[in-house]
Amino acid sequence: MDEWNGNTPEPQAPAGEAPYAPAPESRPAVPPFAAGETYRAPAGPPPVILSVSDRDMTAGSRWGKFYGVMLIIGGAFACFGIITIPIGIFHILGGSKLIAASDRLADTVRDKTPRNISGLINELCAFNRNMGIAMIITIAFVLLYILGILAFAVLWSARIPSPDVFPSGPHNL
Repeated sequence: MDEWNGNTPEPQAPAGEAPYAPAPESRPAVPPFAAGETYRAPAGPPPVILSVSDRDMTAGSRWGKFYGVMLIIGGAFACFGIITIPIGIFHILGGSKLIAASDRLADTVRDKTPRNISGLINELCAFNRNMGIAMIITIAFVLLYILGILAFAVLWSARIPSPDVFPSGPHNL
């Protein structure tokens, strides 16, 4: 039987003896782990087991915090320009979410409990959302910039009279 999805066989009594567990009708209505039995996970995928060292998680937390601070500083510089304010705002928001996620990771290492993992994942999702929005805005600005340069080049070239490169007639030979 597949032990990962909770389909483990019930222990059986040796042949000729009474069944090991009482019939389902006579079982108490309390969960099995309260009666001294072990807890069985519901059917589904196997549990995720992370084997990451505390050293690696601490290093990841420190680098995440550093990158978050750099995003906030870069976002502040981006806010100096009128056009780049939306990019700067999303960089600042993303940097603050990354710092919060780094703090959750540091708390997980310090407390040695995984209770902060869901908060860490929520903060990382918010960070990814903010960085995605900033990337979309950046791509839109770059495309507008390229279109503006092309339009300027076309308008400028229409303004300049074109020289007669191949003059007609024998007098210019």
